[in-house]
Amino acid sequence: MNIRFTIKMALNALCHHKWRSGLTILGIVIGISGIIAISAIGSGSKKKAREKILAYGSKLINVSCGNWLAKQVVKQPIPFRMSDIDALKSQSDKIQYISPTMGQEIEVEYEGSKFSAFVEGSNEQAFDIYDLKLAEGIFFNKQHLDRKENVVVIDDKAANAIFKFESPRGKIIRLGKIPFTIIGVLKPKKTKGRWDIPEKFTVFVPFTTGQKFTDNPSEFYNIAICPFDEKDIEETKRQVKRILRSLHKLNEDDPDDFMIRDLQMMAEAAEEGAGIIALFALIAASIALLVGGIGVMNIMLVAVQERTKEIGIKLAIGALRRVILRQFLIESIILCSIGGFIGVFLGVSVSWLLSIFTELPAIIEITPIFISFIITVLIGLFFGYYPARKASLTNPVDALLEQ
Repeated sequence: MNIRFTIKMALNALCHHKWRSGLTILGIVIGISGIIAISAIGSGSKKKAREKILAYGSKLINVSCGNWLAKQVVKQPIPFRMSDIDALKSQSDKIQYISPTMGQEIEVEYEGSKFSAFVEGSNEQAFDIYDLKLAEGIFFNKQHLDRKENVVVIDDKAANAIFKFESPRGKIIRLGKIPFTIIGVLKPKKTKGRWDIPEKFTVFVPFTTGQKFTDNPSEFYNIAICPFDEKDIEETKRQVKRILRSLHKLNEDDPDDFMIRDLQMMAEAAEEGAGIIALFALIAASIALLVGGIGVMNIMLVAVQERTKEIGIKLAIGALRRVILRQFLIESIILCSIGGFIGVFLGVSVSWLLSIFTELPAIIEITPIFISFIITVLIGLFFGYYPARKASLTNPVDALLEQ
C-alpha cells in the first residue's frame, strides 16, 4: 500500500465525518491562530516600544536625582543646580547638548476652555536633544531664557485640539493662570502613542520661566544630555557619573545619589517587558493547542474503535501492522495539518485586522508560521501514535468476531 493511496484513504475517512473532524481540529485552529497572532503583535509591540522611546532622540541620556535602584542605603539625594550643568559642560568633552529639565502637569486655559497638559521647562538645546522639529514659528532661545519671557512652544496635538483650523502662533494661553504667548508649534512625532493610552498635550517653556511653578527655583531634578555621537553614549555616561560623584562629594563606597539612563537602555527594557507579556499570552495559546492535541487523540481512538472490523479484514488478507500504523498516523497528521493551515490563515488575518482597526502593531514573520506548521505535524505524530499503535496491534480474529 503506497503513501498516495494511504493519504487518499485517510482523507476519505476524515471527509466521512466532516462535522466531527471540524470540531476536533477546533482546538488546533485556536491554538495555532493564537500563536501566530500573539507572535505578530508581540514582535510589533517590541518594535513599537523601541521606536516610541527612541522618537525622543536616540542619543538622549537622562540624569535624575535620587537612586531607587541602589542596593545600599542612599544618602539624602542632592538636587541639581545650574552649577552642575556648567561643570558637566566644561569637564566633559563628549557632551554636545545639555539642558536642565523640569516638568509637571498644569491646567491650561484658552478662551474659557480648559485642559490638562504636561509643561516641560528646558533651555534652547532641549529641542536638539529631543530631535524636535517645528511645523511653524520658532523655538525659544537664550534671549528668552535670560529675560524669563512667558513664551511657549506647543505640540501638534494641542494645536489641533485647541485651535483646529486657525494658526496658534501669537495666541495667548494661560498656564496655571499665567499668560503665555505661543511662539511655535511642533511637528508630529515620528511614532504614534499606544492605542490604549491617551497621550497628554505637551508644551515647552523656557526653564527660567518654568521655575515660576516650583517651590525652589534654584533647584531641579532632571538633566537631559546628548553626546556628539551615538557610539559615545557609554563614555559620556561614565564621565557624567564621575563628575557628579565629585560634585556631590560621594565616597568611593557610597552609591550614586542619582540615576543615569539612556534611551537605548530604556528601549531594550521596554522591548523586554513587551516580550514577557507576549510570552504569557503565548503560553495561554499553547495550552489551547495542547487541549486540541488531546482532542485529536480522543477522536482517533474513537475512529479505531469504529473501524475495528475494517482493521481486522486488512490484517486478515495480509496487510502489515506497520501499514495500519502508518494509515492512522497519516490521518492524525492530516487532521492536525488542516487545523494548522486554517489556524495560520486565521492568525494572520486577525493580526492584520487588529493592526488596522485598533492600531495594535503587528509584524507577521515567516519563522512563527513555519514553526507552527512543524508543531502541527508533531502534534499529529505525538497524539496520533497511541491510537495508531493500538489499531496496528489489533487481533484480526477478535476484530472480525466483534459485532
